[in-house]
Order: sequence, then C-alpha cells, then structure tokens
Amino acid sequence: MIVLTPFVVTPPDSVVTENDYRAFQLGGTLQDLGKMRPRLISLQSDASSVTTQAGSVNGEVERLKELYQDVRVKELVTEVEVAHNVEDIRFALDPRLKGHGAFDPDSKPPVILVNPASGLNAANIAHSLIHALQIAEGYPTIQRGIFPDKRQDVVVALSNSVLDIPLVVALIERGFSPSEYLEPTLEKIEEVFSSRPEKNELSILRFHYEAAIYIRLEYEGAYLSREKRAYFDALFGAKSPIGYRLGEKMLKIIRRSSPYSARGNAIALVRLLEFLNTTTIGRDVSDFRQHLYTPCIDIVRRKYVY
Repeated sequence: MIVLTPFVVTPPDSVVTENDYRAFQLGGTLQDLGKMRPRLISLQSDASSVTTQAGSVNGEVERLKELYQDVRVKELVTEVEVAHNVEDIRFALDPRLKGHGAFDPDSKPPVILVNPASGLNAANIAHSLIHALQIAEGYPTIQRGIFPDKRQDVVVALSNSVLDIPLVVALIERGFSPSEYLEPTLEKIEEVFSSRPEKNELSILRFHYEAAIYIRLEYEGAYLSREKRAYFDALFGAKSPIGYRLGEKMLKIIRRSSPYSARGNAIALVRLLEFLNTTTIGRDVSDFRQHLYTPCIDIVRRKYVY
C-alpha cells in the first residue's frame, strides 16, 4: 500500500476492509466504500476524451480533462503506463477520501483516487502518479493488517514520509512543486494544533505519528517561505514537543541514510522503525512502551532489504 497526496494530522477512525481500495493516506485509511464504488474515469493516453461509468459529476470530469491536457501530467501518465505495462490508467473521483487522493497499487489497470473537493490540481495528481512509479520500481510499501491498533497508522505514515523524500525530487524534476498542493494541509495542521489544550494527555503512538508528519513536512515544506517553515517548526515544538524531539532525531537518521533508491528507502524505513522501537524519548508518557514495531521491521527487512 502507499500513501498519497498531502496529509492531515487527525488519526483515522475507520478501518480498511477487504472491499476497500488497498491504499492509504496520512491522517487516515480509506473510508469503507461499502456498496458505493467511486466513479471510474479512463484517460486514454492517445485521446483527450474521458469516459465514466456514472456520468458527469458537477463539472469535476471536465476539470480532470483539463488537467490531463497539462503536458507534464500526460508525460507522467505515459511513464506509469509503461512502468506497469498497461494501455491506460484509471482515475476514481471519491469525495469520501479524507485526504486529497490515493494510489491503489493492486488494481489492474492502476487506479488513482482523487478527492474532487481538494485533489483536482496538477501537482496533486502528479504526486499520486509518482507513487505509482515508485511501486513499479520496488519501493517499500506497508501491507495491511500488520497491527490491529494505531501502530498500523504510525508505520503507514512513516513509510509515506520516507517515500516522499525521493518523490519530492521527482516532482521538482518534472516541473511541479509541493507548494502547489500543500496549503490546505498546513491549514489543517494549524487547526488541529491550535485547538489542542496546553495540558493534554496524548498516547505515545500519537507522538510517533506526529513525528512521521514532522518528517514529511520537512521535505515537502522545503519549498515554502523561510518564515512559514519557521512558524510550523515552532508550532510542532510547542504543541507536540515529544513528536518534535522524535522527528529531529529521525531526520538525522535519514540524513545518514540513502533513501533515494528502492533498497535505500527500505533501509531508511527499517532504521527509523528500529529507532522508535528502542528510544526512551517519551518515557514519561503514561502508555510508553518499547519494541512496538518488531513485526513490521521483520517484514520490511525480509521483503525489501535482504
């Protein structure tokens, strides 16, 4: 599975079921789709037409057609088709997504999920398409069901953040910038943190989760103004001090790693999980525990490192 477009801070309440698209996003798993399926839209690489199983949706299909005319998007679509050895990929408009979009790596042909309310911009779609390329290149993904609790959300968020390090480079090389889709995410972070009481008992898993968010913001936020970056850095330090301390330590681990190849990315992920497994940062939190992530470490190491 793979995280997608910009993230939110609030952890999820829903659980992915076998009927859901096997995708995830920072801040939440996909809502249970139940009997309602997203509208499937086929963008043929050799045509400007768009077809849909459920008809036009308030101009959203037209907007998607406009985005497809962006030469940068077209080139990325072609890259994904070649990488996955398919004739076309599909887009699903789904307003129930908690984030802006997602990539379903198990679908044939590949499916890009788009939130029509917030995800219909070129950089956001490029983000998901690059994740599709990463999957084809063997970058690590986190399978569902490793943990029955919120540890799953932590490992998904952390994997997402590590994947986004080379993704940001690929995005810039193709003429996009994270700043094109990041603003709504920053507003959500500010909203969540500004409403947090000064004295608030959070779980150790929440701090681990927010450390993963901090890492992602470090790389996606690199293209923000210096003032805005400093503001959010201070906000994390004030509202999530343990998450901030963990995040700073984890950034040092990343800088000593080489996450820009598939195997290097997996090694960096393993090192970060090993750090969270043994660190004493947060030991004053009431539910502090160590060795929380050993099963996931073993899976990633076995599948992607050795």
